[in-house]
Amino acid sequence: MKVIGIDPAPAKETVIYDGAKFMTKDAVALKNYLEDIKKSEDNVLICWDAPLTGIASVKAIEKFKEYLSNLEKKKKPKWSPLEARIIEKYIALQDIPKAISTNSFSQCPHWTITQYCLGLPQIFQPETPQSNLPFNLISEQKLLSASKNVVEVHPALALWLWLNEDSSITRWDYKDNKGTLKNLAEKLFTKLEKQPAITIKNDKIQVTVFGKEKDMNDDHLDAYIAWLLGTLWLENENKVLLVGNKNTGAMLLPTDKKEEVSKKWQSELEEYK
Repeated sequence: MKVIGIDPAPAKETVIYDGAKFMTKDAVALKNYLEDIKKSEDNVLICWDAPLTGIASVKAIEKFKEYLSNLEKKKKPKWSPLEARIIEKYIALQDIPKAISTNSFSQCPHWTITQYCLGLPQIFQPETPQSNLPFNLISEQKLLSASKNVVEVHPALALWLWLNEDSSITRWDYKDNKGTLKNLAEKLFTKLEKQPAITIKNDKIQVTVFGKEKDMNDDHLDAYIAWLLGTLWLENENKVLLVGNKNTGAMLLPTDKKEEVSKKWQSELEEYK
């Protein structure tokens, strides 16, 4: 199955990594690219860096509200299921660096381009049948029942889960700081021994986009990590886990041998399935 990592963007060009090369496309070109994939004979898993699931069931919402009400008084957060999905609110309450953001799905700017290209997330009830959407949404563990699939990923959170045991890392703001980007990218490439189409020149990490060398930016890294998550998930379920479900929101995240953070999250989110 061919894996494609996509970091969608409504105001600038989307970055795509397919395991061999990087590409950039505006919104119309991206939709045409996806339509060509849909028409192809390839089995495909698209790893999309934006929210893909909608509103939880009434039962799950009430149960999660009960969970929030039982937290310590200082931690009790306000929450609306139309503002944030269960998975986003749950992860935001964990001990994660502020630079690793888990914005609620109503605040994500790539909401519009995701709707434009995929018809997701679905908010209106009743939902449009999967058969009427361009790609099969995977929101449960290994539901690869179709040849054209899409799954949500969170590259920044994945990067932290892979590298958080490294005590030498003091900064995680790779989206705002080029030094942090270079440091985290090099550590990731070394740890996993899987590198994208990159070169290192004059102490800079460069990628090739449409035949031209460019300095790697955070969008390139996010698209690469999106591809990496899907690739490792298909290779070995013990390396990457689909955390969450259709009610809570679901995303591919790496496992870690020591703390088993993502496994713990998955176990607790199953309460709201």
